[in-house]
Amino acid sequence: MGAIAPFDKTWTNNYADTSERKQHLTIDTILLQGKIAVQTRAMIDSGATGIFIDKEFAKHLGLKMHKKQYPLQLTLFNGERAQPITHQVYADLEFDGVTQKLKFEVTTLSHYGMVLGLPWLRMYNPSIDWEKETIEVK
Repeated sequence: MGAIAPFDKTWTNNYADTSERKQHLTIDTILLQGKIAVQTRAMIDSGATGIFIDKEFAKHLGLKMHKKQYPLQLTLFNGERAQPITHQVYADLEFDGVTQKLKFEVTTLSHYGMVLGLPWLRMYNPSIDWEKETIEVK
């Protein structure tokens, strides 16, 4: 693996400006796949039913995507159906000194490159201080 790439300002400005960040709980991470290592930000969403990565974000980083055997139908919080999820990304996510092997469902996200939903919260059971907006993996 080469050097860790810093935040891509052109990307993060589109997906995580300061006003948006105040509305969501986010973590700064390092996303790793093969020779790719990039600092990035993920939104924590206990209402999300999966671990997701934005399709354009994954393409931008050059991440390898794997076609799913069967498409996954995603229903949004308002009851609308999103485009079927046809691909996955296998990558490591480094956060709080812990490296996690994750399987991301590739979809279209509106504000962040990655969303860590309820499966991630259950898997890693982080300690969340809602007042200070901090997260620590045990």
